[in-house]
Amino acid sequence: MLRWVALTLAVACSLVLFRIGVIAPRRVPLNYNEGWNAYHTAGVLAGQPLYPSPAGLVLTNYPPLSFYFVAAAGALVGDVMLAGRLVSLLSFLVWTISLSAGARLLGCNRSESAFAAVLFAVNVLVFTDFYVGVNDPQILGHAIASLAVLLVLREPRTRGSLFASALLLAVSVFTKHNLVAVPMACVV
Repeated sequence: MLRWVALTLAVACSLVLFRIGVIAPRRVPLNYNEGWNAYHTAGVLAGQPLYPSPAGLVLTNYPPLSFYFVAAAGALVGDVMLAGRLVSLLSFLVWTISLSAGARLLGCNRSESAFAAVLFAVNVLVFTDFYVGVNDPQILGHAIASLAVLLVLREPRTRGSLFASALLLAVSVFTKHNLVAVPMACVV
């Protein structure tokens, strides 16, 4: 029964993801923040400093890594807005798969872990206006942090895996500044 419920929810998710994928290449704003992120990412691609002088009229309060990730993707795609949206979509898939893998590491069977991941995806895609498919670093930061959590959950814990986890958590915070809850929870 759980498999059928998960499959039904997965179909609902795929329909929403399809809609996001169709909208992603269009030149319509999906969020008020997208233009701001695209502007700074295009500046990085043009070789301009990400953080202008304090006397300038433009302020950047985000950490730098997301701009460089999206700039690299933008160089491949040819459009920083589309690149940011694709990075967000791929990050959401990584985050969802990581949640499923984390559930497996915590003792869930395949059906239970798939159900947990699909339930998460449905909640995010259907019931929120979260940043999935939006040119914003929020989902990218969560995806990176979720990979760090997998390293913490994996047995045996070694110094190397804990160091890699700490490094990924630092990268997630330098991708989006408000993602401090996951590193704090991992420490606890």
